[in-house]
Amino acid sequence: FCGLDAQGEMIPLRQLPATGHLVQDTDNGASNHHGSCGGDGGKELVFQLEVQGNTEGIVISTVSDETPSITQVDTVIYVRRDTCDDAQAEVACSAANAGEGGTEVALTDPQPGTYFIFVDSASASDPGQFLLTVRGLIPLGAPCNPNDLTLVCAPGIICDSPNAGDPTVCMVPYCKDGIDN
Repeated sequence: FCGLDAQGEMIPLRQLPATGHLVQDTDNGASNHHGSCGGDGGKELVFQLEVQGNTEGIVISTVSDETPSITQVDTVIYVRRDTCDDAQAEVACSAANAGEGGTEVALTDPQPGTYFIFVDSASASDPGQFLLTVRGLIPLGAPCNPNDLTLVCAPGIICDSPNAGDPTVCMVPYCKDGIDN
C-alpha cells in the first residue's frame, strides 16, 4: 500500500501487467498525493515497478496516438523511488498542458529498486480514462525476465540463459555470437 488516506484506510498499489501498458480511469482513484508539477486535488492511481538490475532508461507515458485518443484527461505523472508516501522521494514529474491529455517522463539510468508511478488528474473536476505505457531497456549482461515486456533487452540482444540452469540475462543470440555453438 501507499500510506493511509484521511480515513486511515490503506491506499492500494496497482501492479503493472507484463505487457507494460494498460487502460485505467482516475475516477477509480482518490486524491491523496500530488507531485511537484501538479495533481493537487485530482484523483490518482499508484502503480509499482520493480527495477531488478541495470536499466538504460525507462519511459513512462500517458500519450495516446490512437484516434480518438484513449487518454481522455489531462494527466500528471510523478515517480517516487523506494518510498511511496514521501514527496521527498520524487525523482521525476511531468504534467500535460491543458487539453493535451497525455504526458511522459523519462528516467535515465535508474538505479535498481522499487519505483512508484502516480498517474493523477490535472484537476479535481476532470477525472477520466488514460493509457499508461511503461517501457525500459536492459543492457547487455544485465539480468532480465523473458516474460516481462515492460523492461526488455536492448535491440539486437535477447533474454536467455547462457548455460542450462543459469539465470537469464540480456545476451547476444547464439547465431550471432561468433562462436560455433
